[in-house]
Amino acid sequence: MASPFTQGTSTALSITPGSTVLRSPLGDETIWKRLKEAGFDEESNRRRDKAALIAYIAKLQAEVCFKSLN
Repeated sequence: MASPFTQGTSTALSITPGSTVLRSPLGDETIWKRLKEAGFDEESNRRRDKAALIAYIAKLQAEVCFKSLN
């Protein structure tokens, strides 16, 4: 059986940093502007991460206190 990727008849999709598949018609500034508008800016991510970490620590503390009472 012949391989579909024989030399000269390659049908494989080549995805490289320079390929047109990865190019966006939007510029970097436009992409970052849209991300910020959607709430994905760096500062909001830090606040969400900090809030999630505080909630996780509070949960662990509650578990430790509950186990020490029993």
